[in-house]
Amino acid sequence: MCDVVEKIVNKGIEQGIEQGKEEIIRKMLDANFATEQQIADLLKISVSQVQKIAHRVPDMD
Repeated sequence: MCDVVEKIVNKGIEQGIEQGKEEIIRKMLDANFATEQQIADLLKISVSQVQKIAHRVPDMD
């Protein structure tokens, strides 16, 4: 049972990190702080991932 709870907690942490990364990417692009290529290089992700995030509609919780 403990493993199940740990997996759920870890999944939640991973999702929170991804949401935070997406928010930072959007803010950097909106502020013209960095280019898509610069963001990709900084975060060690592909430019296509940055573009996907940039064009995704953010969740409004």
